[in-house]
Amino acid sequence: MVTTSGNPSYPQPSPPIALEPLQPRSLPPLERPPLPEHLPSPPTPPVPIDPIFSKYFDISTHIVPAAYPRLTPHVPAISPPAFSKDKTQFQASVENTLNEVIGWRVKQWKGELDRLPPNRALLWNCIKRFVKKDPTKGSGKAVTLFIAHANGFPKEIWEPTLAHFLAENEKSSSPVDIAEMWLWEAVNHGDSALLNADTIGGLYDWTDNARDMLNFLLSYLPNDPAEKTLPTHLPRLPETLAASRKQAGFQSRTLVPIGHSFGGCSSLRAAIECPQLFSSMVLVDPILSPWRKGTDLLLKRQFDLGRGAIKRRSHWASKDEALNLFKQSPFFGAWDPAALRAYVEHGIYDDPQGGVRLKMSGILEAMVFSEAMTNYETWQLAETLDPRIELRWVQPEFPTNECNYMVWRRIENSSNVIIPKASHLIPHERPTELGTSVCMGRSIHLC
Repeated sequence: MVTTSGNPSYPQPSPPIALEPLQPRSLPPLERPPLPEHLPSPPTPPVPIDPIFSKYFDISTHIVPAAYPRLTPHVPAISPPAFSKDKTQFQASVENTLNEVIGWRVKQWKGELDRLPPNRALLWNCIKRFVKKDPTKGSGKAVTLFIAHANGFPKEIWEPTLAHFLAENEKSSSPVDIAEMWLWEAVNHGDSALLNADTIGGLYDWTDNARDMLNFLLSYLPNDPAEKTLPTHLPRLPETLAASRKQAGFQSRTLVPIGHSFGGCSSLRAAIECPQLFSSMVLVDPILSPWRKGTDLLLKRQFDLGRGAIKRRSHWASKDEALNLFKQSPFFGAWDPAALRAYVEHGIYDDPQGGVRLKMSGILEAMVFSEAMTNYETWQLAETLDPRIELRWVQPEFPTNECNYMVWRRIENSSNVIIPKASHLIPHERPTELGTSVCMGRSIHLC
């Protein structure tokens, strides 16, 4: 570890990490989805927790079809474990549910599901947009931020970090002109999970999150980043425009994704597939792992994370009760208060049966944790990312992977910074420091 400009970072390791041969999967082509008879409505209003957003931006929520068809076939949805006051019985039920989640994953990796027809269920992505109230006219293209969350958290978990970024940007002598920000939400998270509650099956592949991102950026992201009023359901753009974007990128904006963990891996995979869309990237401890011969696709950590997600409490009498209990938890107690409020406000909804409930069930979270292949593939492919795209890696002081090698997988045009006293959940624990770090890199990474 070295220190540059007051920030610690990882020097380029020598020699580089040795890799075993791995043939990453190709991304299936995107098809035009069918027109549904009834269009869903956003489950919750787009209310931010920090007034700085309303000061500078108009805020709205939008819905687009997810990538069609899905990468994995449809398999039956998995039922939650049967609750029992008997701890032994409840733990046995949790293990049965976990084994069902893992069982479908193993069948996928063994190719036992290849004979099944493709999944043509129509899923939706719910996305929050912040568009600048008073566009600044400059000589360059307007900057669009595309923000992607980690597993288990709603899109709004990023709002505290972005609030600090905007505050720092406002104080700058040369502020970046952020025309708009899009907070992405995967199909099984937050409001998207509520929209897709009846159509999500028992299997999910991270690569589909990358395909969903590309589907939105190519075929649904409006051409004018300054357009104030957009319909809730964004219309599909002409195929000629999508083809032009894929070939030559955007003509009206500079697109900068910022992705954390699962969202960082997905963003990087999307950029590898379609580099012309991206100018630079900020990757916040993305989940990438090196493949080695004999590597077990199902590591103990994945079992532990999946088990914890399945047995996690998901229902409370009120949001206030949930917040108070979270504050007493060692896990949530380490979070920044603003991030915890954002999680409670936007990750929990009013249960029609009474009380409040997590929007993303523990089973959906465990299904994401059970995936491993995409992060191996993305690590393998990272060195092929177009060197024109500048990479900024933001890493925790207490890493959970081989990040000293990861941040140099693509050597050209890359830099990294370490956030002191942070674990993997940097946006949750250190949103102030993360927002400042992103802003400090603006002259390189956002222009």
